[in-house]
Amino acid sequence: MKILLNFVIVVLLLVSAAAAAHAQPPEINEKFRAETIDSLLALLKDKYVYPEMALKMEEAVRARQRRGEYDAISDPQRLAEKMTADLREVFDDKHLKISYSPEPIPLRSAKAGAPTPAEIEARRVKQRRENFGLQRVEILKGNVGLIQIDYFAPLEWSEKSIAAAMSVAADTDALIIDVRQNRGSMDINAIPFFCSYLFAEPVQLGSYFSRETGETRQLWTYAVVPGRKFADKPVYLLTSRRTASGAEAFVSNLKRLKRAVIVGETTAGATMPGLSHRINEHFSVWISTGRSANGSAANENKGIAPDFPVAPEKAVETAHQQILKQLLETATDENWKAELKNFIIELEKKN
Repeated sequence: MKILLNFVIVVLLLVSAAAAAHAQPPEINEKFRAETIDSLLALLKDKYVYPEMALKMEEAVRARQRRGEYDAISDPQRLAEKMTADLREVFDDKHLKISYSPEPIPLRSAKAGAPTPAEIEARRVKQRRENFGLQRVEILKGNVGLIQIDYFAPLEWSEKSIAAAMSVAADTDALIIDVRQNRGSMDINAIPFFCSYLFAEPVQLGSYFSRETGETRQLWTYAVVPGRKFADKPVYLLTSRRTASGAEAFVSNLKRLKRAVIVGETTAGATMPGLSHRINEHFSVWISTGRSANGSAANENKGIAPDFPVAPEKAVETAHQQILKQLLETATDENWKAELKNFIIELEKKN
């Protein structure tokens, strides 16, 4: 269950890579390769959320190392790709990735590794220009709300935008939430906050275990949120194979609680939260450090199947049509029923 991303560390690594267009690559000699592999495997054993998988990864990589599979690799990008593929062959963790940076990656300890105020502000400004992931808010025919959210931004930045979007939808009769392009969450509190608008009373969304702290945290919706809630009215979620990470937790929670109908494709199956860690000056690795408290390695990375499987480009129309039919069944005003029937006919003609 991917809910928490340490986005600031990721940003720092991306900044380092972006600034390195003309930097000289490191010399990939036997000593450097061996040290890189040693550091990588040490990080995995120390931090990977499933220790037994980290040991299996170590065994597999050491076997390949003994066979000389890495000996001829002099291209650092190719080395990163090869090691990533080898680790994923052991366990299909789509978050697990080794990255190469031509520019030296800053050495930051856990305590001193926080980004500077300027780096944080640059990230906030970028996300503000993206409306903190909220890409589309509108009302469709039949008084159906539509909110497209492409990522769950840090709550302290996005709270007002989420509240504003939900205020627009508050008087609609049903809501479509589009997470087809949503790749995850940057704050463990963002998804519970968003979900709070969909429940009249607090509900437990799940529990999150962190190997780094050894602690389990229950995740609940908020009793009080700004503006009005959207409880007890139909909610449909649009998904695709790009729906990943925290977005999958969002979909999974609402489906399990029978609060939403899922339309689209099976999600990506990239479920575990984690952080990017520096291997050495030129390599980093994204390590999954958290999971659902009752999760197991055998049940990870499966993806969430939709209730209505359709191609992503048909998801809005399909959900809209299903909602209009649902609203028609409960409508009592004859004039409104006639309008709903006309809207349904219009959609059927388009399809």
